Amino acid sequence: MNKHGRYVLKKFVSVKKMKQIKGRKKFARVAQRAYCMVTSINNVFGKEVIKLDEVIQAAKDLNKKNKSTAFGNEAGYFHYTTMKVCLNRVGFDILKCKGIVHTHTTMSKIKEGKYIVLGYSDESNVHAIAIDGDNSLCICDTESGYYPLSEYAIIKSLPYGVLTTFKIVLK
Repeated sequence: MNKHGRYVLKKFVSVKKMKQIKGRKKFARVAQRAYCMVTSINNVFGKEVIKLDEVIQAAKDLNKKNKSTAFGNEAGYFHYTTMKVCLNRVGFDILKCKGIVHTHTTMSKIKEGKYIVLGYSDESNVHAIAIDGDNSLCICDTESGYYPLSEYAIIKSLPYGVLTTFKIVLK
């Protein structure tokens, strides 16, 4: 805030995007499908950790068991619990990050760990991006290449704000 009580907006510096990182695979968006949670988990590791058909089957099983449709379907829209079940099968766990302020600025200051950040890509749609704190990368399946972890990279992918953050850890 300035001395008149108004917020001062600082200019975001555009960062240079890397087209490719040797030895790391990038998973792109699947057209007309809401698979961003699956691609963001695979992107944070740089390899296919969970397979899409396994996630779809896990969502169907959870929907059948709970007599619900909230866990996802063939079109995507996978619930956090569906991701947790699939990651547990391969030796990882996904935890909700509590006690932190979810903003573009705080997310850009992550120094270690692997995170999935849910936020709004527009007024009504939720989107997931990957943050690899160990390598200081922000990876979005709708963008080509890799952005260094910065406010600019997060705002470019989630311009309407951050909703929640999940950390991926060894089980």
